[in-house]
Amino acid sequence: MYQKDSNEGRPCRIIIPFVFYHGRSRWRVPESFQDQFQIGEALKKYTLNYKYILFDTHRWEFDEEIKTSISENIEIFTSIMLMKSIHEKNMNFLAKVIDFLRENDFIDIENLNSNNHLIIILEYISQTRDISLQGLSEIIKDTGIEGDKIMPTLAQRLAEKGKKEGIQIGLQKGIQEGMQQGIQRGMQQGMQQGMQQGMQKGMRKKAVETASSLLNEGMPAGKVAEITGLSVHEVEEIRDKPRGE
Repeated sequence: MYQKDSNEGRPCRIIIPFVFYHGRSRWRVPESFQDQFQIGEALKKYTLNYKYILFDTHRWEFDEEIKTSISENIEIFTSIMLMKSIHEKNMNFLAKVIDFLRENDFIDIENLNSNNHLIIILEYISQTRDISLQGLSEIIKDTGIEGDKIMPTLAQRLAEKGKKEGIQIGLQKGIQEGMQQGIQRGMQQGMQQGMQQGMQKGMRKKAVETASSLLNEGMPAGKVAEITGLSVHEVEEIRDKPRGE
């Protein structure tokens, strides 16, 4: 960046280091660069030193911060609440997040879509915690929200994400298969075939996994087919297949 500014003949931009931390334990790295090293007083004036801005969620308290202006930005405030609490053993924090959203008229169950903030929050929890959709649905019901209204929207978002992941997995696998086939049949033709096959396999695998999860939640086969892109017949075969096979 400095080199670019110099080449373009303009003053160098100021860079202010900022660390946002929400790990399991407190941040223990000294906030002063010099303090990270054992340096004698005589040498300190010759060494580089600066401080960085630290936001450690362990030092952030809901009851105090709700009185400040940051609570006016509902999405940022609830996101910090979520990241601060995501490593807790229980899921009590979710009720607190939902209560805050409800108090600020930020929940509209009748007009949910896959980009709704509550749906994004639930997706984050489902991706970072070892919890099934059914378990998440039960926790949501304890907060007074009907799970059958919100879970299909969450399932739709997860299915869309699964398809994207399937494409990425398929591309990676396809490139590998394509390179191997290309050695024998020609690089260009082999890569094209391998990528197509890999994408199809990856997307189908994700669709089957999503369908199985939704069926376990009790969702009708027709709705599962609509969400995953599988045929009703394929969904019924997944439903009727003995577990463990």
